[in-house]
Amino acid sequence: MGNPIKEEWDFVAECRRKGVPQAEYCKNGFVDTSTRLLEKIERNSLARQSARVKDRGKRSSPFVFELSGTQWTELPDSLKEQTHLKEWHIHNTLIQIIPTYIELFQAMKILDLPKNQITCLPAEIGVLKNLKELNVSFNHLKSISPELGDCENLERLDCSWEPGPDGAPLELSNLKQVTFVDISANKFSSVPICVLWMCHLQWLDISSNNLSDLHKI
Repeated sequence: MGNPIKEEWDFVAECRRKGVPQAEYCKNGFVDTSTRLLEKIERNSLARQSARVKDRGKRSSPFVFELSGTQWTELPDSLKEQTHLKEWHIHNTLIQIIPTYIELFQAMKILDLPKNQITCLPAEIGVLKNLKELNVSFNHLKSISPELGDCENLERLDCSWEPGPDGAPLELSNLKQVTFVDISANKFSSVPICVLWMCHLQWLDISSNNLSDLHKI
């Protein structure tokens, strides 16, 4: 008989690689692999994503910035003038750097930056007091910025599938409003102490790491 925990992690990893939303394979907070409906939920996910893209096209907002495509290696210069923006959705580009002028975007609520080539987040991200969601999954982060702990209203943090980080700064313990943290598939050897101080945390994904001292929690 196979290892059920390993099978569960492998299943989650495959879902994430294929862009399947977490809600599709989790039931009441637990991973449901009993029916192995990966292909079906993947098709449903793609259909919903396509519908959302079409819907966004119909309801484009002056407060939302969207960018995708490997032709982009840096953000357009004109972006720094649009400080009224509340959301950035930047996917599947070759962009490596988030510029320091991000501090000018005081209204920012969502930074959705998965599947780029980002190597670090600027310290200036800490001044975004209205930021509620940060997704930097599937990038190339070398570390997690300690200044992120100053984003006091952050509710969702996804730093999953980063090959570089070998720890999470203690400053993240200041994120008292965060309810969702995904730090799966990093190189953590233990559960970061900072998550133990996140008093409103409801979901923590630390799967596919190199945990060796889980018993010390």
